[in-house]
Amino acid sequence: MAKHLYLPGNERSGGLSRRQLLQRSVIGAIGLGGGLSILSCGDDDDASSTDTTAAGGETTTEGGSEASTGLEKLTELSSFPGPQFSNAFGYVTQELGFFEDEGVDYTIKYPGSTIKTVQTLVAGATSVGWQDFFGILVANSQNFPLKAIYRTRQGSSFGFAVPPGSPITTWDAETVRGKKLGISEFGGGEVPVLRGALFRLGLEEGTDFELVPVGEGGPDTVEALESGTVQMMAGSTIDFSSIIKAGVPLTVITPDYLKDFPGHTYATTPELLEEKRDLMVKFLRARTKGFVFGSENLPAAAQIAMDYAPASSEGLTQQDIQEYLENVWLGSNQEYLAEDGENYRNFGMQHPDHWESYQTFLVEAGVEDEGASLTEPVDVNAIVTNDLIAEVNDFDFDEIIQMAKDYKP
Repeated sequence: MAKHLYLPGNERSGGLSRRQLLQRSVIGAIGLGGGLSILSCGDDDDASSTDTTAAGGETTTEGGSEASTGLEKLTELSSFPGPQFSNAFGYVTQELGFFEDEGVDYTIKYPGSTIKTVQTLVAGATSVGWQDFFGILVANSQNFPLKAIYRTRQGSSFGFAVPPGSPITTWDAETVRGKKLGISEFGGGEVPVLRGALFRLGLEEGTDFELVPVGEGGPDTVEALESGTVQMMAGSTIDFSSIIKAGVPLTVITPDYLKDFPGHTYATTPELLEEKRDLMVKFLRARTKGFVFGSENLPAAAQIAMDYAPASSEGLTQQDIQEYLENVWLGSNQEYLAEDGENYRNFGMQHPDHWESYQTFLVEAGVEDEGASLTEPVDVNAIVTNDLIAEVNDFDFDEIIQMAKDYKP
């Protein structure tokens, strides 16, 4: 059954610049399918003494060499297009000093997409990537192994929605056939999910439907929906929140099976996991502390997010962002938060069977994204590991909860 979606905010600001992180030359002609070149990214050793958000959207927490600070450097590669208030719990982790407490000298960078994040990881960057699962599966299928080490949310981040008054009320072949479907761009993360879902309906691209790039929730997207240029929109919660903020209520018609797909995860290379295992545990433990703190004090998390990502939160209230975090992040992590949950206080635990379902979905549909595709299944159990989870959650939860209750900005 369709339901109305209210997700306030404009998380993808068109004014955000994207720093080009893939700095070195192409390594041969190797690619993640379809001729995509694997590019390498060097480690950044330049440092500043305080947290800053650079013009290119790079947030750092650095201060001198590892020897002088006693902290070990780690770079997170994020599939966000730049600083976003949706990353509130990561900013909480920085603001409260949890990274430093765990001995981590933390930097976040924004390659610009899932595939670019994967390219940077497999090229040998000393880092951990936050991304959806498509790129991880494709990399492994192309003999560029990545290990998924910690899930941050459950359920696909992508879905399908229609504007007010649309005759489309359900996700089925009869109502979708013959329509023009809006997407952010052909390289958008929603495209593999959309193509897979359309395949399950037995529909053929170019014959039964047309994909039309209309942007990521900005004025062009709104105009396309209001004018009827497209009759449906595929996107992420960030895209939908932008459209709603612009005054176009949306009705979600996403099929329920997408809720069982795994959400975004942290991944790294097997070599780096072996070499820097303790560092990965410390990073994820700090990140978990930030989530626990934020879940107990959402107003503080929302305000910190506004301070760290002001462009994305422009025009929003603290309450707007608080509601977003509750709906999107807390709602998708109930198995960790609820005392009767399957994995209460076992943050990051992954479910290989969810990966298998998603992989089957992608392979059957022959989904392709930015020239990358998954044509044969890979061994999910060789990718997904929960080996770090017990250590990641080995801290005093009650202490962090009390800290959140006592916190005053």
